[in-house]
Amino acid sequence: MTSALRPMSLGEILDRTIQVYRSRFAVYLGISAITTAAMMSVSVADRLWFHVRSLFPPGRPPGNWILDTVVWLGLVHIQSLIGSVFVPATVRQTWCEVSGENGCVRNSLGFGLRRWRSFLWIGTLKLLLGALAAEAAAAILMLGAGAIADRIDPSIAPAAAAGIVCVLGFAGLIVAQWLSACFSLSVAGGAIEDLRGMAALRRSWTLTCERRWPIQFTWIALFVSELVLYYVFGYILRWGWMLAWRAWHFHYWRSVFECSFYAFNLVLSSLIEPIFPIASTLIYYDQRIRKEGYDIERMMDAAGLSVPAVPATAVAGDSAEAEVQPG
Repeated sequence: MTSALRPMSLGEILDRTIQVYRSRFAVYLGISAITTAAMMSVSVADRLWFHVRSLFPPGRPPGNWILDTVVWLGLVHIQSLIGSVFVPATVRQTWCEVSGENGCVRNSLGFGLRRWRSFLWIGTLKLLLGALAAEAAAAILMLGAGAIADRIDPSIAPAAAAGIVCVLGFAGLIVAQWLSACFSLSVAGGAIEDLRGMAALRRSWTLTCERRWPIQFTWIALFVSELVLYYVFGYILRWGWMLAWRAWHFHYWRSVFECSFYAFNLVLSSLIEPIFPIASTLIYYDQRIRKEGYDIERMMDAAGLSVPAVPATAVAGDSAEAEVQPG
């Protein structure tokens, strides 16, 4: 599914995202299922074997909430690093759709896996400069504000700590999402322009200068949609299993319920996962068209009108000959 490259509004980008997704639905779903299964294996391994939360002694509710949040964020960050190896496959497939080339799950996944070290390094840099930087700043401010509240009046310290955690946690989330939007096109730059490390992040920073809030809005809309679907269908699933257990008294109903819930999450995440990489790839092309005239460059290439670059040595040689010749 191809169409002329041109600048698009946010609504057109979202419409084009759905069109691209539908045009190769089975391919995107296959890539996403592998990506989601790899990311979900971290949660399953922790649930069945590692039990990271049980390694810490129980405490008072505020401390437990903070510790649960830290453990949850750690699992999310590990999953994002795993996803950074597989998401380029979706970007590659979208590039095939935009450029008119053919692609399949094997070719797209092979492209990402051949360069997994490079993409993992890009994902690590994004994590360090984006999410972890915002989380570290929020944590330092929380600890400092909590210490000040405790010194002023210990009786209000728990309430003050709860308020500080909520306010600064929300502020940290906004900053983290803004930084994530700044670096959201680094994977596309790395996959399409063969950029590595900081070069991919700098490229994303430059291209997203005027589109960071639309990118953040797209991500929030997808996150809210997935959250609503997760809770709505999760409640229906839980209600259905409770009725089944009461009717037939399944002996291992809890294990069956957990397995079915993981399967439900796998299906839901696999359906939603490709949307943001497709949208970010289209935004990448849109910004290159707006800033660099990429559509004109492609048309000139198609017409065979591109002027080959002249080597610097040849230019220097011509200049020297011109100086030697008499006026």
